[in-house]
Amino acid sequence: MHSKLGSGGARYRHGGDLREVETAYLGVFSRKALEDVDGFDESFIRNQDSELNIRLRNAGHTVWLDPRMVVEYRPRPSLRALASQYWQYGWWRAITLRRHPGSMKLRQAAVPVAVVVLLVSLAVGLAVQPWFLVIPAAYVTSLVVAAALEPQALNLREKATMAAALATMHVMWGTALIASTAVHLVRGSK
Repeated sequence: MHSKLGSGGARYRHGGDLREVETAYLGVFSRKALEDVDGFDESFIRNQDSELNIRLRNAGHTVWLDPRMVVEYRPRPSLRALASQYWQYGWWRAITLRRHPGSMKLRQAAVPVAVVVLLVSLAVGLAVQPWFLVIPAAYVTSLVVAAALEPQALNLREKATMAAALATMHVMWGTALIASTAVHLVRGSK
């Protein structure tokens, strides 16, 4: 998915020139760099690449985007599978953030905040003051507009699916990040 609403605006997802980035999907690493940081942390089920890249950058290495390297990615085949994927991504991003507290970016913090704002405004709008429903309506509108403006040639059904996929990604990732953090606070563990 190319939409910045879906990718969070991470620079490596949008190609461009050879440049330094905070993280990159998959990648090629020098053996020395990997040895310097003890390689991948195999305790991570998801978010391994980002967690590794944080440690590489903290150790003084540079993560580069080389647009000549191409990875073909196939999205999950259903919204249910996408929901599961993004739940896991959010859950493990929270673990990464606990391990590397200074690594959260504003674009990442925006998602769980948006989930809370959406839920509260929906609840208040339905129970107390209908004007609060403007917030979830504006969110849905932004998803529809993002799908409508997608530069790839999509038909109406694909654009509707894209809007639903964006909502699924946001809600599941943000909710899982909040849930993982809450479980950690209650249990004091991963």
